[in-house]
Amino acid sequence: MEEEKLVRAREVFDIMCQALDAKEIRYSKDEEGLAIMAKFTGEDLPMDLIVRIKPELDLILLTSQIPYKIPADKRVEAAAAVGIVNSGILDGCFDFDLTSGSIYFRMTASYLETEISEDLFAYMLYVSAGTIDEFNDKFMKLGMGLIELKDFLSSDD
Repeated sequence: MEEEKLVRAREVFDIMCQALDAKEIRYSKDEEGLAIMAKFTGEDLPMDLIVRIKPELDLILLTSQIPYKIPADKRVEAAAAVGIVNSGILDGCFDFDLTSGSIYFRMTASYLETEISEDLFAYMLYVSAGTIDEFNDKFMKLGMGLIELKDFLSSDD
């Protein structure tokens, strides 16, 4: 990997940590791996957000796994639900692993030839946490058979 890319990635990582410190968000960090882990508590389920700097791609990658796996008999419905949800999300998306039943939220931002601010990281964390919180319990209820696909988006929970 080019040294220049690694230097820039470390700068972005430092800005990210400064942003979290400024917002007084508790987190742990892996300086060698250029990653931070932050926990959020929404209205229902806890959320673990992981933000990684990918120097080779000049990319910031935020991921969060929904803490529930969809049972095999509900995975086709869950795949449809993920597609429906993704069509209405403006930034970020949910990824569904049909084999394991895992659902992840993912958001990215490129820092290639761009000035990065602390506000970008705050935006990524808060928008991601809000989106995850809006849908994580609905995905769980769908997987448990407590709601049907037709009721998925109309549900207020």
